[in-house]
Amino acid sequence: MATTPFAAEKIDIGRILSHAFRAIGRNPLLYISIAIVCLFIPGELIRVALTPQIAAGMALKPLTLLPYTLAGGLFGLILNVVAQAMLAHATVTDLNGSRPTFGNCFKTALPLILPLIGVGILVYFGIVLGMMLLLVPGIIFALMWSVSVPALVEERRGVLASMGRSRALTKGSRWRLFGLFLVAGLILLVPPALISGIAARLQGGIPSPLSPAVLLAGSLSALAAMLLATIIAATYVELRTVKEGATVESLAAVFD
Repeated sequence: MATTPFAAEKIDIGRILSHAFRAIGRNPLLYISIAIVCLFIPGELIRVALTPQIAAGMALKPLTLLPYTLAGGLFGLILNVVAQAMLAHATVTDLNGSRPTFGNCFKTALPLILPLIGVGILVYFGIVLGMMLLLVPGIIFALMWSVSVPALVEERRGVLASMGRSRALTKGSRWRLFGLFLVAGLILLVPPALISGIAARLQGGIPSPLSPAVLLAGSLSALAAMLLATIIAATYVELRTVKEGATVESLAAVFD
């Protein structure tokens, strides 16, 4: 399916959301499968493994939690960037008029695992450092590097080159992206956090990782992460199309 470059000079938020939700709507089982396999199940395993350690650490010394927290965070980061890569491939493939599959998405992400981890770590710590400075730099870094993973997957650049590519693509569009991600983040991320907080209050401490409320919060978190990653992939396509006149075929050609 041919895709004509858009003539607009600015990114269109409505078009980004339309592309993202249409891609999901055409491949619901694929997107939900990625959310379950790469986000929900690993998240639950991390919670099951860490909950006893967290309870013991709260009763004894909080610093004893640090190794477990770091290990769980690294594991979660790896799976998150793999999921982002798979969703980027699925979204671009769908927008190209082809049918993405779980196997092809996984085969696309697997060879890129090390650079994906590198991008994930650098972006994460860069944003955290920016937040620690004065908050605003962290927000700027988050927007500047927001399409680093799709750039790495689509263009096969290195870690730093992908982050630089994201910086170049988002330049001039960051205020619009700020509005997009702010609204999307509030809608997608607040409900799981509220449910987890309510569960903790009702159970008077750390809730069981297998309690209905925690499972519901985990399910919503996985779906939210899937939706956000899909929106980011659609944003990358929109930025390339508007700024460079790229067609979706040219974006997907790297997979041929």
